[in-house]
Amino acid sequence: MLRNFLLFSAFVWLPYGIACFLFPGLIGGMNGIEATAGTGLIEFKAIYGGLQSGMGLLVVWALFNSRMERPALIMLVFLCGPMGFARYVATDFNVAVSLYTYFALVLEGATAFVAFWLLGDAQD
Repeated sequence: MLRNFLLFSAFVWLPYGIACFLFPGLIGGMNGIEATAGTGLIEFKAIYGGLQSGMGLLVVWALFNSRMERPALIMLVFLCGPMGFARYVATDFNVAVSLYTYFALVLEGATAFVAFWLLGDAQD
């Protein structure tokens, strides 16, 4: 179960991060984010591209080095959990919520929950 979860996480975070970095307009259009200045584009590429690619790379490292399983799971708990919580709280501000938002909320929440649950199976 642990390895399958790590494999799934690697296939979610790494390609999405790379796509956000290389094609910010396409991804930004899907989730309603538009960079109106150069700084906004850099920020989008750094946060969506760099951070999420980094998440995926750490998970890939854990797939090849069992000693990195626990750090990868902890990273998923502490990044996906607060992202999901913030997204959940933000949906309560009477704004139009898209299917993308619901999908991301479920993905982030489920990732944090499963990663926390699997911590007991990870190598120390």
